[in-house]
Amino acid sequence: MLLSKQGVAQYTSTNISESYPDWVALTAYVIGDIVRDGNFYWKCTTPIDITNTIPPTKALTKWATVRASNRYAMLDTSSLTYTDNQHNTSGDPTEGIIVEFDNPRFDIIAFGYVITSQIIIEFSSDDFVTIDETITINNNSWVSPTNEANWYDYYYGTFQEAGETYSFYQEIIPRSGKIRVTILPSDIDNGLAQCGYMITGNSIYAGDTQDNVKISFKDWSNREYDDFGTLKVLKRNVQQNFQLQTVVDNSYSVQLFKKIKPILSTPILIVGDESKDSIFENLLMLGTIQKFDGGVQNSPKNFTSFKLEELI
Repeated sequence: MLLSKQGVAQYTSTNISESYPDWVALTAYVIGDIVRDGNFYWKCTTPIDITNTIPPTKALTKWATVRASNRYAMLDTSSLTYTDNQHNTSGDPTEGIIVEFDNPRFDIIAFGYVITSQIIIEFSSDDFVTIDETITINNNSWVSPTNEANWYDYYYGTFQEAGETYSFYQEIIPRSGKIRVTILPSDIDNGLAQCGYMITGNSIYAGDTQDNVKISFKDWSNREYDDFGTLKVLKRNVQQNFQLQTVVDNSYSVQLFKKIKPILSTPILIVGDESKDSIFENLLMLGTIQKFDGGVQNSPKNFTSFKLEELI
């Protein structure tokens, strides 16, 4: 199993535009106005006059958080929101979503809740004057120019039907420089390119996943009956949870304990089983470690157990 925190805080370049205008000082706002401040959209809850100079992030009694902004959404790990190509700065929606960011020797990249026809990942050590390597993900096939045996792909779902999303992770060669990601529009979703999350970081090896993984789902829909006894259901997300065991060399146990403790209850990428021939594809998710148990014993191997909960 591999675990990774989000390593990217911002882009060095992007074509993503925002859905709402930036907050501006010395501007009057009325109840219901929505603006962007920082990485989030904010809705005005109290009339604000033209003399105001305090931004929404510092005036929480006058503004309420709506969600992560379109530009930040796929980097956000606090909730499941989406970045899309509907407001590209270039004015050309066929470009899809394009982002560039610094690469301080990351070794993993993952995408979740993606709608696309193709993802292109480019690596460069000279600000894209030259391209060192390109990985292309295209209609459930993947191409890596070198060392194919050591590249892993993770898919579930397809994009053969409109509205279908898929998730994917790729181990990458640690190198310094920059990464450019292009998420092209879907051929069957009216030109939509969408990404729920993009996690790029440095992975923590948490042991080899054992058989008998327990998977469960929790429905967060609201149910209520009206005065006539008719059931009304407000659909919400279904949360995936699972419990599993891993096995690690005993010499690595103490090191693993030290790595797990700081990320408990922190949103992280969870790759349930990173082996190339894994049957656990549905164990790729953005979630938290709710419980971790492990022991130290005088034997070559040590078993650990995890209780993991998906972010919704």
